[in-house]
Amino acid sequence: MHYLQFADLNLPITITIGYLKKLALQIPWKNLYTHPTKLTIDGLYVHVIPKIEIEYNAKQDEKEQHEAKMKEVNKIEKLRKDKEAFEDINNIEKDNDTFSARMKLQIMQNLELLIHNIHIVYEDKTTKPNHPFAFGITLNYITFQTTNKGWIPTIIKENSPVIYKLGELNALSIYWNTNIKSNSNLPRNEIIKNLQTKIAVDTDQVSKDMTYIFRPFNVKTKLIMTMKPRQQKFERPMFYITIDLGHISLNLNRAQYLDILDLLEFQGHITAKLKYIKYRPQKFDKTIEKWIFAYNAILNEKIKPRLECYKWENIKKHLEYCREYRYIYVQELTGKITDEQKQRTEELEKKLDVFNLTYIRQRAQLENIQVDHDEDNNNKVILHDIINQSNKKKKKKRRRNSTLTIDHTIASVNNNIEINIQTSLTENCIIYRSKCPCDTHYNKQLIEHNYDLPVDKLFDLIFGSNEFVRTYRKAQHFFDQTETEWLINEETNYYERILDYKVPFETRLLGKSTIITREKQTRFHHVPGSHYVVETEVCNQGIKFSDTFALIIRCCLIEKS
Repeated sequence: MHYLQFADLNLPITITIGYLKKLALQIPWKNLYTHPTKLTIDGLYVHVIPKIEIEYNAKQDEKEQHEAKMKEVNKIEKLRKDKEAFEDINNIEKDNDTFSARMKLQIMQNLELLIHNIHIVYEDKTTKPNHPFAFGITLNYITFQTTNKGWIPTIIKENSPVIYKLGELNALSIYWNTNIKSNSNLPRNEIIKNLQTKIAVDTDQVSKDMTYIFRPFNVKTKLIMTMKPRQQKFERPMFYITIDLGHISLNLNRAQYLDILDLLEFQGHITAKLKYIKYRPQKFDKTIEKWIFAYNAILNEKIKPRLECYKWENIKKHLEYCREYRYIYVQELTGKITDEQKQRTEELEKKLDVFNLTYIRQRAQLENIQVDHDEDNNNKVILHDIINQSNKKKKKKRRRNSTLTIDHTIASVNNNIEINIQTSLTENCIIYRSKCPCDTHYNKQLIEHNYDLPVDKLFDLIFGSNEFVRTYRKAQHFFDQTETEWLINEETNYYERILDYKVPFETRLLGKSTIITREKQTRFHHVPGSHYVVETEVCNQGIKFSDTFALIIRCCLIEKS
């Protein structure tokens, strides 16, 4: 085990010695039903020292941050999908009785794990140069094998719904030696031999030069695994574990306690150094360079992120990144993504945070599902109209007497806070949704107002250019109003329009002033006579001594028959 294998992990430690004596995996492919599968590990010795010199690699740091971010996003998506699959009883997986599944089950049933002679030590002569210390963990052996109901080792020849496993851990210990003689400068073979001789083989016979925090102790476990709980009607738990602990002795003297405090303080210093190392020069030739380093670190880590998030230029750029990532991700879901878009996706993922990435991906997935659903519905409608055109009059009549639903979702762009407006209504107001593609809706929705008019008429009243809209804006004292027509955006394939107006207001502190407002309306979904989903991005600015902010208001107009 060479230390260079772990160099790219950027750990605050250096592995000086890494030695594995034996690693064996025995799979009896010709006799799976009569012989066990064995995994054997024997003689693992690791010697570790603290890493003092830490070099900053910008590309490596950016890569690690991106990988960590996407790992978190994928984890959230997996949890959401698992939850949806669990809630939908129709999606519960049936018993998989394929050949590969039976083979995996057979290997698991007769798997034996054997681990012998483990010693891992951390030696530190940097934290306290005049008082070096070392702490580590030793283990004599671990065994884990299959048994029958009487806990006697056996081989299971048939797929059993219940598997019995017996595990034994012998002479596990944790030690902390203070004021030691460092072994870092010894030859490799001597260090390995020294680590091997210090492994305790019994709870009673231990080395005299070892100061234990946990003296060697034994553990026995009995595990009952239910492989097919559905066949047994969930009468058994999937895992039933019995743990038998032997005598446990915990000791901590004053010297060990002081070493622990010093080590924690030193690691805190290393953590802070890693955080600001990208602003730190190689050498400080002058005192002024130290002040410049401190200034740059505080400015870029504390001040700039707090101030720049409220600038309209950054808010606008953030929204553009979100829209672009959403469009590319939809292309990826439909299988139309190009190599250039893949590279651009990685660049956008580095600029957006976990919340926005998760939210955008979820919305794109739901919209992709809705597009497929709408296409199927349109095909069915066309076929239905061809077969029976006489139903059109009945549909129009029902449309006049239909019920419309308005639901608003407001999201703050800067702080990533989502607020759902709800009303305290009785259960008599609950109706069912079936057509709305908006991902913020539930199966049941509280409705505050019902409008007895066609959905197309209501859409024109709210988002059209008519006397009703002009009267409303005049009552609100809006002036300098301009608006564009609904035009399709070739990049997003959505209909959009822009509204600009000014709103006067007066306060004691600022006197008379004006709010400059721009509304960008985007029509994500629209099926005439069925539903409209319109999202309005409202940006206000022009108020002195105040933060510029943006709101997103989503209106869902759905016709109910």
